[in-house]
Amino acid sequence: RMQLQQQNKQALRGMEASFTIARLLENTLVECDILKRVGSQIPKLFDCQACLIAMKKEKGITPVFSWPSEFYLGGNPHSGIIYLRNLLEAYPSGKALIKDIHSERRWSWPQPNIQSLCMVGLHYQKLLRGVIIVLGPKNQEYSISHQNLLGLVAAQTSITLERASYFRKQESLASHDGLTGLLNHRMFQEMLKSEMERSKRYKCSLSLIMFDIDNFKKFNDAHGHQIGDEVLKMVALTMK
Repeated sequence: RMQLQQQNKQALRGMEASFTIARLLENTLVECDILKRVGSQIPKLFDCQACLIAMKKEKGITPVFSWPSEFYLGGNPHSGIIYLRNLLEAYPSGKALIKDIHSERRWSWPQPNIQSLCMVGLHYQKLLRGVIIVLGPKNQEYSISHQNLLGLVAAQTSITLERASYFRKQESLASHDGLTGLLNHRMFQEMLKSEMERSKRYKCSLSLIMFDIDNFKKFNDAHGHQIGDEVLKMVALTMK
């Protein structure tokens, strides 16, 4: 009966955590803001010594939030990056529960006030995009129930990150040409109007440079529109 009561308490705590995170995230679509809000809530949900959120970037996994602010896995920034890489190599799903880091030489570092490590993944668009890591205090061993609670937080965060990514793409499609990636005609008109108003307001001159690609129609006719598209992309890249 006591075990059942404990499980019910943890389930209720998980639901409350999920609702709390959902309310916090409903008014933002900025990735760094989302992660900061989630990270600031984790110490309120867990008895923990530290927590960390890391995201996959072009150069690999990178910490983007930590509590306390100067906390590093392994004790310093360089060791922290290596530690993260090793974690993801050992647990490619982004899910890990190490009950005592000091009992496993690979995960231990000289910080006796930390004992357990719990990690869950942030998944959206069917890919692992990041991880949330929580480190427990000395003499407290994290269990599957802790991992499940953190999993609820990660699921809510992942949904919000995916929604933010979708809206950013929609905004980009609305303002950029799909072929070249340059700002489209609508954005040109808006910027031109803004610049003309600024020119009048500050009584300064306004210049407009226009150019075209010589004999582009003949090139398309001779080589086909697919090759013509590649020329447009190359010109756009040169402009950028």
